[in-house]
Amino acid sequence: MIGWSLAVGLGVAGGVFLAIRGGQGSSDGLDGLGAARDLEMREVDLGGKHEFMFELLSDGRRVAAIMAVRKKISGKVRYVIRGVNVLTENRRNGLATMLYEKAATEACRRRAPLASDERVGSMSRKFWEKQIRKGRAEVLSKRGGSENGQKSEVFSLRCPMESLRGIL
Repeated sequence: MIGWSLAVGLGVAGGVFLAIRGGQGSSDGLDGLGAARDLEMREVDLGGKHEFMFELLSDGRRVAAIMAVRKKISGKVRYVIRGVNVLTENRRNGLATMLYEKAATEACRRRAPLASDERVGSMSRKFWEKQIRKGRAEVLSKRGGSENGQKSEVFSLRCPMESLRGIL
């Protein structure tokens, strides 16, 4: 049984936030956070209409964040991920997937799918490859000869958005 409660409200400077609270013994995938089980997801006001950022807070401390900017790729507008960061001690708990899902939903709401940039790190690559396997994403472009010798690929999710979590 999943023990989440959700609340939507207004944060500092009018930013909208989504509070996610895991209950005792819940199977919400947040057990790795130990005692810090209350998470708050909120949008950070970047002051522009062509970019957005979401952060996850635990006990008022940022534990993860994602940022995307509007850009044309292959002749179509996309929201390109400029960064995903999860504190080392909070990795492998589904936090990045929660952020990707929120960012993808926001990108689709703004009428453009979420995409990777060409510099996909190893952790992000695993996410994008899983989304390809599940039929939720596509490869937009491939180039060989990046600085580390691996091919450079750009991935894109599809709109409308569906859940990115493995269990669904």
